[in-house]
Amino acid sequence: MKLRNTAVFLACAMLAAAMTGCGKEETPSASQEVKQGKHHITVESVEITLAELKEKNYTVPVCVRLDKNAGINYSEWGVKVDKRCTFAVDEETEDLAFVVYHSINEKENFLWTAWASGGQVNTTTGNLMWLNVTLPRTAAAGDRYDIEYADWSKANPPTPHLWNSPDSQWAESGDVTWVDGVITVK
Repeated sequence: MKLRNTAVFLACAMLAAAMTGCGKEETPSASQEVKQGKHHITVESVEITLAELKEKNYTVPVCVRLDKNAGINYSEWGVKVDKRCTFAVDEETEDLAFVVYHSINEKENFLWTAWASGGQVNTTTGNLMWLNVTLPRTAAAGDRYDIEYADWSKANPPTPHLWNSPDSQWAESGDVTWVDGVITVK
């Protein structure tokens, strides 16, 4: 009897979990920052009205932030921008956590970064860069333009992203998580 009651209880618990979505792995949206890794990067999501977009001459600033940092002395990573857009790094920004050097592949709408501190471990978090993303003049309400963190370079052969300290290769160990961004026209 005890075994039967346990079986019934487990069956009910599994049914309740299935009905509520418990145990389901969900992909986080840009508004759901899930900080799992030892390093966590967020590409900002921006909602903008068509009127605001026209006022800004179709250019939208998008921030890329390092929200969690277990300590790095070197990093390489990328950003992919929707192919319908053009973009540039805002070089005038003063609110950056540290200087990130970058190279832009305009044909692929791709940016790859490199940062080194000469062996000094840095645990700083904050803004890594601001991108000025210019949407097409044909942008309309309801349009979405993706701006995504890139964990592979466009080099030949491609190389993976790196987040290293003298003791650990964080990206290699899977300890780097991120949230992609999007510009949505309302």
